[in-house]
Amino acid sequence: MGDVKAISEELIASIARWERELQEACGMRSTLWFGIMQKCCDSLERLLKGCLEIFLPYVEVTCSELVWSIAEGKPPERLTLGQRVSMLVALDHELTRRLRQDYPQFKIEARLIGRRTKKLLERISRARNDFEHARLEHDSHVERAMELLSLTQQLCQSELVKTAGEIEKSSKG
Repeated sequence: MGDVKAISEELIASIARWERELQEACGMRSTLWFGIMQKCCDSLERLLKGCLEIFLPYVEVTCSELVWSIAEGKPPERLTLGQRVSMLVALDHELTRRLRQDYPQFKIEARLIGRRTKKLLERISRARNDFEHARLEHDSHVERAMELLSLTQQLCQSELVKTAGEIEKSSKG
């Protein structure tokens, strides 16, 4: 299982450095943005994979058909970022219910994911897909990299990631 809290903290520290590097390189022809986007996307993959590994055991058997339809028969570790996002969003209601029941100390008041985090996850998935499938406009590379860094930082600070980190920490000891 990936260490969600460590990945999140490492990602936040990297984002601060990457933002500075992108700002310093602004206006210059550079491939710096590409390397930063690639590292950020790789870290996002690890982060969401870790969250899903932590949350899947809380899903009731009644959700298994939903999980199967999203995963298209693939095991959870082989899902794409988009499939992980879809699965987390689809399981939000059940996850929230179970986590409130099993971890009352977390005081989950609203949905674990909710509308705001859902939109954030969808924007991250879209930005990652645009990058991975070379759909970025030539003049917008640095701007889109900065946008992905900002979205990623918001995700790292979300209740979704914080809760995954807390569950992971409590299960270790």
